[in-house]
Amino acid sequence: MKITDLSISFGDEREVLSGFNLEIKPGEIVGLSGPSGSGKSLVAKTITRTLPISASWSAESTSFWTKTDQRLGVTTISQKALKNYRQREVGMIWQDPSLALNPTLTIGQQLEEALTAVAKSSTQNLEIALKAALTEVQLLNDQDRILRSYPHQLSGGQLQRIVIAMAIAGEPQLIVADEPTTALDDENETALLDLLRQLVVTKKSALLLITHDVRLLRRYTQRIVSMPDVTSGEATIAQNHSSRIQLAADAIALSVQDLQFDYAAAHKQGGKSPDQWLLNEINLSIRTGEIVALIGKSGVGKSTLAKLLMGELQPTHGVINVFDGRTSLISQSPGLSLNPRHSVEFAIQEVLRSNRNRWAEHQPDSAALLCQVDLDPSLVARSLPHQLSGGQRQRVAICLALATKPTVLIADETVSALDSAVKADILQLYHRLARENKMALLMITHDVEMAHQFADRVLLLQHGRLDISDPLD
Repeated sequence: MKITDLSISFGDEREVLSGFNLEIKPGEIVGLSGPSGSGKSLVAKTITRTLPISASWSAESTSFWTKTDQRLGVTTISQKALKNYRQREVGMIWQDPSLALNPTLTIGQQLEEALTAVAKSSTQNLEIALKAALTEVQLLNDQDRILRSYPHQLSGGQLQRIVIAMAIAGEPQLIVADEPTTALDDENETALLDLLRQLVVTKKSALLLITHDVRLLRRYTQRIVSMPDVTSGEATIAQNHSSRIQLAADAIALSVQDLQFDYAAAHKQGGKSPDQWLLNEINLSIRTGEIVALIGKSGVGKSTLAKLLMGELQPTHGVINVFDGRTSLISQSPGLSLNPRHSVEFAIQEVLRSNRNRWAEHQPDSAALLCQVDLDPSLVARSLPHQLSGGQRQRVAICLALATKPTVLIADETVSALDSAVKADILQLYHRLARENKMALLMITHDVEMAHQFADRVLLLQHGRLDISDPLD
């Protein structure tokens, strides 16, 4: 495809993207790089014709050559042709697989829908086709369980492979992958990108790989296109070693004792002994104002532990105590915290109303909370989620969590999709809020270097157990 002089704006505001050019040849792997907020995802949405209705866009040309060598104008394609275009010509792999999948349907039901849409299965061979699709994305084990599972029961790496299977079901000419590995550890990141590169060769497709990680682009792409740099200067993750505080020994905010959990046991399906459960004999305590990092590979149970601490899941065995308050979770995708039809101000006011008893007479307003997370209320209060950058959405998600007046704040892979400059700003914000509000902060991440730079303590989750390290010097 070829895009010439693309410009995008929202409402009467200034252009968020101007004069952008992109050309992708058949079978080519092209990288698209740029900082958060530079418009990378807008390019992906332009290609797939999924820009929000409030977006205005223009281009000198947006040409796409189909499998039959027919030239389509992406900006002028009819609604009738658009369905076939998305199913058979362009496959989209979104940044957050949890937003691309329906939480009320099993993986098998959703994969079946993708396959039948392109006439790849019938009632007679459906099971064979489903398992073949899983095999193609290297999900070789427990295929029956995966097909029966709902999205929340699978790891991030498994979900991303499911989304890839759905994207390639129609054997598209072009695969667009928007930050597909941000929530994965290094091992799963490499495996997933190796898989994408292999699929490009076997399917004879082109690939547009969008990421702010130039290291990955240099390794996996043939050519890199850079977005205009909207930031100035460089930022680094603040090392908080010098600002660590001595915390009172009795100021315990969260206590976990002998926690055990497994999804099969929770659903009384049996089949595993306790020493094979997902989480086994977890003991943990976090003090007020303390920052603890939880690291571990994708799929080891980090997010499951967060759901247990939130009360979304009930432990098979053990006790969880949150002292003098409540636990609030900032999820991996800030989009999950925001209603796309409601403004930022409306969302914050809604949370404040439902938590007014916790604040008594000292409840802040939405503007005060936005200021706490370093956002200008006059600029973002009336904005809808899609009008915000990734960093702004993350700050709004933090703001919503603060509105519940939590004692314990859990941040689950909340900075993995951000470039280094925005990531550093968000981490500094977390540090300040934990200290000022005397919150216990549990930071879940697979970034070992960031964990050691940022946290007071680092815990490793592996084989169902916590390895509790000594506090960092």
